[in-house]
Amino acid sequence: MKKTWLLVLLAGLALIVAGCGDKTMKAPEDPNEVLLWSSNEGRPSWTLKEPGRDDGKMFFIGRSGNMATEQLAINRASIDGRNAATQYMGTLVKTKFEQARVDFGLSSDVVNPTESSREYTKHLATNYVSRMKGGETYIEKWQTPTGIAWRAWSLMNVPEEALEASYSATAQTLSQDAARKAKEQSDMIAKAQLEKAGDMWKKMAEQGLFSD
Repeated sequence: MKKTWLLVLLAGLALIVAGCGDKTMKAPEDPNEVLLWSSNEGRPSWTLKEPGRDDGKMFFIGRSGNMATEQLAINRASIDGRNAATQYMGTLVKTKFEQARVDFGLSSDVVNPTESSREYTKHLATNYVSRMKGGETYIEKWQTPTGIAWRAWSLMNVPEEALEASYSATAQTLSQDAARKAKEQSDMIAKAQLEKAGDMWKKMAEQGLFSD
């Protein structure tokens, strides 16, 4: 069965790497600020891209904001990129879990998409996001009314197989948990719901994160 919601979510994602080569844009002008230096002649277009998929990877943009030193800006951009990955994937997975819950006719008491997606992001952050790699970094040095400010953008990526691995591991854990609760449940209606939930999680683990 096609997951229309997933197609809608992913259809609007721009491919960050494709075509970003020599495309640049001017930094926004502010009469109270002066751009003193930049690592490129113009700000790369990828700095404004949204999360996207390309060549077996997902890409996320980290932004530092104003920082006191160049290194702090680079570090902050990397942290922001990892946070962006965790938040984006958590929202995507929560939506997928909610759709599955509705399809299986389960109540939110039996399957809580919010709590389940938190399990996913926890697993993802612990095992993969902390090791995300940066592809490109763009840096600017500004003179502002309060002093020198460094700003950095980082184009970061994580393999889709890592996202899938966390997804499958989460679904398998939730399936086992539902099966355990079903065995312990004496109420037949509640037991049946938990068994159905176990089947749902098992099916989701088999289908994968990016399946239709």
